[in-house]
Amino acid sequence: MHIAINASFLRKPHTGIGQVTLHLLHTLIDNEREVPSTHTYTLFVEDLDSAKKELGSLPDHFTLKTCNPPYKRDDLIRKTWWELFSLPAAIKKEKCKAALSFYQCPSVLHGIKHTMIVHDIIPEIMPKDYLSNMRKRIYWLLTKRGIRKSDIVLTASDRTKRDIKEHLKIQHHDMHTIKLGIDPLFHKEPTIDELKRMRNKYHITNPYIYVGGGLEVRKNVERVMRAYAELAHSVPDFPDLVISGKIQEHLIPAVTDVRGLVRELQIEDKTHLLGFVPSEDLPALYKASSLFVFASSYEGFGLPVLEAMTVGAPVLTGRNSSLPEVGGNEVAYCDAHSQSDIAQKMLSLLYLSSEERTTMISGAQLRAKEFRWDIALHDVRNAMEI
Repeated sequence: MHIAINASFLRKPHTGIGQVTLHLLHTLIDNEREVPSTHTYTLFVEDLDSAKKELGSLPDHFTLKTCNPPYKRDDLIRKTWWELFSLPAAIKKEKCKAALSFYQCPSVLHGIKHTMIVHDIIPEIMPKDYLSNMRKRIYWLLTKRGIRKSDIVLTASDRTKRDIKEHLKIQHHDMHTIKLGIDPLFHKEPTIDELKRMRNKYHITNPYIYVGGGLEVRKNVERVMRAYAELAHSVPDFPDLVISGKIQEHLIPAVTDVRGLVRELQIEDKTHLLGFVPSEDLPALYKASSLFVFASSYEGFGLPVLEAMTVGAPVLTGRNSSLPEVGGNEVAYCDAHSQSDIAQKMLSLLYLSSEERTTMISGAQLRAKEFRWDIALHDVRNAMEI
């Protein structure tokens, strides 16, 4: 069977969807090298050079192709054009019999069995924050149509599956949940030298609480910062606060004004704003923390929680959306909408005994082993019946 794959996000490997695209493709390619199937694969990308860089050499039955529109500006218009017109036309031209999209998109493929991974439907649940202009609203309408018209929907959590059924009114769809994995670099224990190098690079000398995963308003960083300030001003020798995430002040109020909050809360001497942190620094950043806090208001999966669990950081996360499906009984939970509960849970976790902390970390690391790319690929293939 000739199978088409929408691998557009290979040009954005540091995003969540980029990670899913990259690691599922690497797993598929490695699997096909070991036990070649009778299928052929055409990977449709927007940037051929970045795709070659990320994937390396390919087996003979894999082909990379571009199908870019004449519109060159990298914006939502071009993205919509590529997904709605260029990609379906190219898939039809190549006479593919099945297709896999690694993310939710407007693509509708007539006469071709189309499997789509839907990571979340956040724009539907939080339209005020994510559908702020007409272009975004039109794109989301087209994406919902693409989800409905696909033959098979895969989700990274049962919560997203329920949300699709409830909010998009899709009741009779062929829908399956798959467990995603994480970047293999998180499976390697950071060395003492790597931990020291990370601290030196970011000028972190004291014990710290780490808040990561992005600065979008739904990530709830403001409430976590206010809970932290409440403790920092009342508890002697309280750990520092370390926050990562690209600071884009031009996007306020869609993203949290962390700089402004640091000044308002008078925690300048306790806070480290790191900006964007490359993937290779994250394992040490998680590992060296006294506590990782991810109290997001809504997630389709919860990749940062899984990363922290794997590396061996105690985790506090929200008891909402998909997050308990990742953490299970091995992390601590808070009411993500309650500043006082976040503060209380942070304080209690920081004062765990050495034995309690070790038990929590080892339990989380054991659970994290359930989330593997080879299992995810197996589930994708079963759903597609290939």
